[in-house]
Amino acid sequence: IAAHGRAGDLKGVRAAEQQMRAAGVRPNEATHGARVAAYVRCGEMDLAERALRSGRSDKPGARPGVYAYTALVQGLSRGGRLEEARGWLDTMREDGVAPNAFTYTTIVDGLVRAGDAAGAEAVVEAMIKEGVEPTAVTYNTLLKSCVAGVTPADRKALKFTGVVGEETEVLGAAAATEAAAALAAAAAA
Repeated sequence: IAAHGRAGDLKGVRAAEQQMRAAGVRPNEATHGARVAAYVRCGEMDLAERALRSGRSDKPGARPGVYAYTALVQGLSRGGRLEEARGWLDTMREDGVAPNAFTYTTIVDGLVRAGDAAGAEAVVEAMIKEGVEPTAVTYNTLLKSCVAGVTPADRKALKFTGVVGEETEVLGAAAATEAAAALAAAAAA
């Protein structure tokens, strides 16, 4: 299933699922994750949601886990379906599956792509409040919202060419926060 998903082969994903059913193999947590991620990679968000919903009633230990929920949240966020992504984040918690830093970062990324820097920052604050430590990737994603309006002259003046644009480097949390503040101040000036 996963290999067909990585290849964007929807027919292959469906055929692999059919083979599992024909063999009497019940999905487990890993299989649910592979199914949801495969459908997301194929751009089939409705099928991804259906796959996740179908596993929610399975017996404990065989239900979808953090990977399945995160794959769906990421697909929805990247597709600009942020309210649905947040709804699945709530459902995830209700189902007893704890979101991780990657889950939150996918929503932060969707909000940054949508131009909602305040919303992205609020998600980072919420994740911290819930005891989930943001990663360097989380901070770099948030940093993108701060540099969106920075001009080449600002970049040269601040000597942050390794932070903005295509050459973005992975920064530590403290460096990303410091750079974000400096760039935001420069963009506001």
